[in-house]
Amino acid sequence: MNVKNKKATVAKIAEASGTSSATVSRVLNHPSMVNEKTLKKIHAAMKELNYPRREPAAKDNASGNLILVITSDPANMFYSDIEKGIRTSAAFHKSHVMFCHDPIDDSTMHYISEQIKRGMVQGLIFCTPTKPEYLELLSASTPIVQCTEFISPDYSYVGINNYEAARAVLNHIYFLGYRKILFVNGPLEYRYARERQDAFVQFAKEVNIPYESPYIVNIPRIDYDMAYVTLTQLLMSENRPDAIFATSDIFAIAASKAAAHFHIKVPDELAIVGFDNISLLSAIATPTITSLSQPRFQMGYTAADILFEAMHSKEPDSKPKHILLGTELIIRESSTLTALQQRSLL
Repeated sequence: MNVKNKKATVAKIAEASGTSSATVSRVLNHPSMVNEKTLKKIHAAMKELNYPRREPAAKDNASGNLILVITSDPANMFYSDIEKGIRTSAAFHKSHVMFCHDPIDDSTMHYISEQIKRGMVQGLIFCTPTKPEYLELLSASTPIVQCTEFISPDYSYVGINNYEAARAVLNHIYFLGYRKILFVNGPLEYRYARERQDAFVQFAKEVNIPYESPYIVNIPRIDYDMAYVTLTQLLMSENRPDAIFATSDIFAIAASKAAAHFHIKVPDELAIVGFDNISLLSAIATPTITSLSQPRFQMGYTAADILFEAMHSKEPDSKPKHILLGTELIIRESSTLTALQQRSLL
């Protein structure tokens, strides 16, 4: 008589069947989403290892799923169009979306893992940085897609080339004749912040403009008040910058307000360029703000589409998809050629 092997694990079943832990977990929780050949191989390995068969979660089905989207800051307007894209894709797939804004820690990961095991959540989209071990833990049970922020090529992701996008902004500012460029960035725990800052430093070295403090400022979070206070102090300096490259439109708006406080003319005395092209901010500001446009709706929609494809695929071990979408610099009043600049270029 067979005795339950207490040492049998998902990893050992994966090894014995020549599959992955993610595939084994899918067989245990959502067998209808695995092809028959793979199903038989894993069931045979489970039998050989005396792993107890159990019924799949009650909510196992190939449609009408619930996906969980994890973002870091619900107040950040950057995420609004991404969320719209995700919801639009989910509606097309007749599925539902739930958003999690809790801190990404052991407690949150445990809760999410339990919801997956109970069959309540069938897919995850991460829009915020997280630990690699968390991705590894959760991906063993459900498909994962990284959106805007990605830390590992082992999982599908959708985003932009932040380095090249930042260089496009810098080329624009430099062409206009500005040389003392203040780079206002977010916290370096984010990939976008590191890549854009790398671009700024490399560009500054190439064209021989200053790039050390005080020409780089990192704001602890995307916050208007924090940025306004910081920029007010910097614009009080006698050696103030003649251009500001802000990695968020929120920072760019704060820069514009700080400049107005000191009666600094934009763009005659100070050029300002933002990032994200949040129209409620950049397009209605006075003056309007030049901004690097990200296809945020498309990012969310594409990330969700990739996730639903993975959730319904009969081949869960397929290679992850890596998609970088294009960007566009939207030039507005805050960085146009002034009369003085036009004469200098003649």
